[in-house]
Amino acid sequence: MWRMEAKKAFSLLVCLVCLFFLLPRAGAAAAVSSGVELKLVSPEEVKTEPGQVLTLSLLVINHSGAAAHFTEKLELPPDWQVIIPPSPFQLAPYDQQVRLVSLLVPPNSPAGSYRIGYSLIRRERGGGPLQAAVKVEVAPVSAVASLIEEKPPVVAAGEEYKVKLRYLNKGNSTISLSFAVQNAPVYPVEISPLEMTLQPGASQVLSVSVKTKINGEEASAVRHILRIAAVDKETLLPLVNNTIVTEILPAIAGKYDRYHRIPANFSIITGGHQPAAIFRGYPDYN
Repeated sequence: MWRMEAKKAFSLLVCLVCLFFLLPRAGAAAAVSSGVELKLVSPEEVKTEPGQVLTLSLLVINHSGAAAHFTEKLELPPDWQVIIPPSPFQLAPYDQQVRLVSLLVPPNSPAGSYRIGYSLIRRERGGGPLQAAVKVEVAPVSAVASLIEEKPPVVAAGEEYKVKLRYLNKGNSTISLSFAVQNAPVYPVEISPLEMTLQPGASQVLSVSVKTKINGEEASAVRHILRIAAVDKETLLPLVNNTIVTEILPAIAGKYDRYHRIPANFSIITGGHQPAAIFRGYPDYN
């Protein structure tokens, strides 16, 4: 009697082991239809960033004794691009093949969750399409670029000059900016606007006005250094820095003289070999 019970227990154990290897493993999505199995080798949830290349892999197994011909179909979010396009293929009896799906996440793709759908259709009759899906989580990215649109190379002391910078949101989420300004020598500086909010792909111009001062003691040009930092209002971290250098020419003090005087010696000869007179002075050159 005990031998019969042991034999039944052994048979049950063998069946459980076979089921373990035949059933899809935990964490891998699988679909079976008409002797064909589709397994998702990649994780069901993927995290990525805008502008990245995303590659997914799937395994197709033909469990039948007949050759099978397939066509592929992808379901993508708007503006997502396919690098490796779907193409028809075939499997011999009891054959298998790994299929790759390569996608480009748009650089301006908003942060959030997206679904990538994959369908496998067998040309032969019998059975419906096999399907698999991947959830893609696009992370938020903060990226701001700046462009100097207006800047004078030289300014006379005492004059006011303006600088214009354009800020572009190259990230995938809305961002609010404030600005920190430093300058040396220290002149009065005004900026407009004080803050700006940019949607993804949007841009706005910042105007900076600098009022220079007249310093009569300085006889040479001064290099005015203007530093502007765009700061993320949420994280308080600087996202982009600009340094602008402008030459400040000194103001002319006193009455302007259009003559240039050069020390020189010259002689006047009146007919003989000896000079009649020798003059030393500063001739005028107009």
